[in-house]
Amino acid sequence: MASRSDDRTRPRVLAAACLVACLLASGPGCRQAADTRGMNILLITVDTVRADHLGGYGYQRRTTPHLDRLSQKGILFTGAYSHSPWTLPAVASIFTSLPPRDHGITGWGQSLEPELRTIAEQLRDNGYHTEAVVSHYAFKGDRHFDQGFVRYDSSVLRRGNPDLIATSDGVSSLAVEAVGRPLPEPFFLWLHYFDPHTKYLEHAEFGFGSEAVDRYDSEIAFMDHHIGRVLTALEARGLAGRTIIVLVGDHGEEFQDHGGWGHTTTLFNELIRVPLVLAVPGLHPSVEAAPVAISDIAPTLLQLTGVPVPDVFQGRPMTVDAQTLAAPPDRTIVAETLRYADKRAVIRDGWKLIRDRETMTDTLFDLNGDPREMDDRLARNPALIQDLEAVLDSHYSSPRREVVDRGLSKEAREKLQALGYLEK
Repeated sequence: MASRSDDRTRPRVLAAACLVACLLASGPGCRQAADTRGMNILLITVDTVRADHLGGYGYQRRTTPHLDRLSQKGILFTGAYSHSPWTLPAVASIFTSLPPRDHGITGWGQSLEPELRTIAEQLRDNGYHTEAVVSHYAFKGDRHFDQGFVRYDSSVLRRGNPDLIATSDGVSSLAVEAVGRPLPEPFFLWLHYFDPHTKYLEHAEFGFGSEAVDRYDSEIAFMDHHIGRVLTALEARGLAGRTIIVLVGDHGEEFQDHGGWGHTTTLFNELIRVPLVLAVPGLHPSVEAAPVAISDIAPTLLQLTGVPVPDVFQGRPMTVDAQTLAAPPDRTIVAETLRYADKRAVIRDGWKLIRDRETMTDTLFDLNGDPREMDDRLARNPALIQDLEAVLDSHYSSPRREVVDRGLSKEAREKLQALGYLEK
């Protein structure tokens, strides 16, 4: 069930009531008084940020004051999950609203297939101006994540290896410049921030200590500071009241929570539970605890802005409920990783089953009673295990999309090795 915090709700009764009426009517030409149809969209994806290192999720360090203020204005999802514990398939799921089985990306030698429909293409073809500023080699133009964008800027990467330098300032400077041009409206602006990724840099103005997790938090705080510049620019241009802002992580990071470091090879919550905030003008702030998937974001944004949702999208749109956004009911989420591992997971009704296909073992966790996933409940719930195994078997009964692995150029291989993604 959803859990909402009443003390964070500030009524905007007339605007939200009109929004609800219009969404329920779903008639042609229906336009909400809150103007969600045709609103601008700012999509901010943050790399390697685990949810429990943000203040809005209860973290005690002051890592994210700007994002915390955003979450106080929007809907904060505490049960948001990625379909993958690494970047390329995760962001592909955000843009195509497909799980990895159906967009097919499992390794670095693969690209987003051009025939897959993306949210950027759908918005562009329905009157939106589309721009992106990215700071990860995964999103260079030859990977086809530029599909649907009128302007696609990866120039931040020219500054050097993003693993060794700060890039958040560059992404935000380009974004502030775009907002100040100004951007044609309605616009869809995607910003990808990389900085919390290893190797973690310590930023003197955001110091927490010298250990790896301290420098990781320093990177998050540095990134938050520069995201704040973009949010301030939107306010200054008078755009905040007509712009839907989405903040979402692609995956998290492990600091020996389950005996390892980094990401990619496991499906525990520190890697696939991600921050997600949707700030929608005209809707009430709230906290939503029911599970949602990152593939649900694209259909939700299209539905809110009055743009048709492609039939091929598999994510489930969130719904307007009590003048805020609610998670899709009875959501079942599947995640996987095929890099240096072969694992699958299913999340349903507060339970998570993880299947390791290399060792042919399963583990079962009660996410409500054991959110850190320390107590394997496998032996105590045989009937539940059978149900969850059947869900996984059903999901993978459909053939996986086969994406050609075209390999990597020498330059791309060297850059990804420097980032720790590939073995040398």
